[in-house]
Amino acid sequence: MGSSISFYGSEADCRLLESYAETLGLHLIAPVAGKTAPALAKEGSYCYLSMRAVEELHPYGTPLRYTDAKDPLLRFMRPYYADPYLVLGHIYRSTDVASISSLTDLPFRGIKRWVKANWAKHGDLYIGPGAGELIARGAQMVNVLPGTASSKVVEY
Repeated sequence: MGSSISFYGSEADCRLLESYAETLGLHLIAPVAGKTAPALAKEGSYCYLSMRAVEELHPYGTPLRYTDAKDPLLRFMRPYYADPYLVLGHIYRSTDVASISSLTDLPFRGIKRWVKANWAKHGDLYIGPGAGELIARGAQMVNVLPGTASSKVVEY
């Protein structure tokens, strides 16, 4: 179980969201130990927002990777634009491990408040200002980038 917030955003929208997350003390980290999250979301959209510095986390497995079952992490699928598509992003907070989910509750609620205050509501999700401009110019909203997995165009 858990909770999430979903959104469409441009690279600029994503950077603003990441900057806000930093003000909450969150760190953007790659899911695999020893790697860094790409600067641009379209170069690697899946990552974590961590309440701890990467040196304080507990990687496991081969290859070494991180999990929200061992550390206070929020799963972050970063939104991005790959002309002509806006690809859906989301932040997910797991509640599977009570001792960890109690640590991620406040930052997750802070992010949700920020998104709801700064981005436009569209059904069950939100659209960043840059994404709104791209949609107005014809960008199509998709769950995943066509050609990389099953996808569906969402009519706006």
